[in-house]
Amino acid sequence: MLARSIGLDNITRRHQLTETINDLRLWPLGPFQPAAAHEFLGQLAASYEIELGPELRAAVCSVAEWLIPYHLQVIFSELRKHTEATQPTMAILDATIETLLDRQTYFSHWHERLHEALGEPSASMARALLSISAQDPTGATPDAMNQSIAAIVSDPAERTKAFKWIVDVLSNDGYLVLQDGRWRFRSGLLRRYWMRHVV
Repeated sequence: MLARSIGLDNITRRHQLTETINDLRLWPLGPFQPAAAHEFLGQLAASYEIELGPELRAAVCSVAEWLIPYHLQVIFSELRKHTEATQPTMAILDATIETLLDRQTYFSHWHERLHEALGEPSASMARALLSISAQDPTGATPDAMNQSIAAIVSDPAERTKAFKWIVDVLSNDGYLVLQDGRWRFRSGLLRRYWMRHVV
């Protein structure tokens, strides 16, 4: 079993080495279902003797959007620091999220790894596509995203080809998801980080 944060299929396509992994079966690991995320947070809280009721658990899930264990643990860990002498509240959760968004080390690798995964100029195109998607929680239309990289790739046919490839990479690597005809960030936390520190 091989695993890494950047999809192996994306790297091999970039370097035209797809045949080196053609015998491997892709096995994506998706996020928790909401009920499992609530149970996960509840057990985390119980292990630290913290009262994290259904409303707060739902708020944590709403902020995270992408219910992967890492993001849920990051939020909970920071929330625990904010509640060493008290029990968590919605106001404390809001302060926790602001602290997380200012702490760039949790999210900066999402920005930095684009160069490793794509190289230039594709990484610059990916940053442009992500930046336009970040501006609205519901994401951006494919047409608007395609136009956002016109300054980098002027030829319409080549631009459409590049757009399709890069958005496929961003989808496979967990940045974006297509929902209701718009490409939006999977992670609400990452989208807010992107707006604060990258756009």
